[in-house]
Amino acid sequence: EYHWEDDDTTTKTLTGALKTISLPAISKKPGTYYMHIKLTDAAGNTADEVIRTVNVVDTTKAVITLNGDAEITLEGGIDTYTEQGATVTDNVEVIDANLMITGSVDTTTVGRYEVKYNYTDASGNVADEVVRVVNVVDTTAATINFQGNVTGQNLDTFYVEKNGTFDHVKLTAIVKDNVDADKELTPYKMSFFHAHDGEELD
Repeated sequence: EYHWEDDDTTTKTLTGALKTISLPAISKKPGTYYMHIKLTDAAGNTADEVIRTVNVVDTTKAVITLNGDAEITLEGGIDTYTEQGATVTDNVEVIDANLMITGSVDTTTVGRYEVKYNYTDASGNVADEVVRVVNVVDTTAATINFQGNVTGQNLDTFYVEKNGTFDHVKLTAIVKDNVDADKELTPYKMSFFHAHDGEELD
């Protein structure tokens, strides 16, 4: 007969030839376990108790699986990066706090970014690092807006009196982009055309 220390301590009996003895439920975690064994012969004579030590170890590293795609592309200045995390599978247990996520993504700056995921289990086994690649791109054209002192008129096309002067006309072109900072283009070259025949004027 035998029983496990720290288990339910229920005595279990084996008869006949040697049999396989299963580890107790508590052995799911690495540690040292003790099995107490007593042998009794057919005449009822009981031998001294023997204690067998069983060491349960964990030498298997966990596996990290990304949630979402391993490589994603974001439009700079428009899209935002949302961390999707990763799932850890371990043969013993998973401690969520042990999942380390490092790296950052700046969606206002074009470039290639890496977010790295690492995990070390309670026994010190280090999982293979997993990397998510985030590409921030700029495929959106900039826009140009005009600013000036031509009151009450569309700054893209405006009108002045025939034989009038243009000294009072001041225009500034503002370039706006989702990624690059706004730029002011000045002086702005103006071309004037005859309203009837399209001839460019000096």
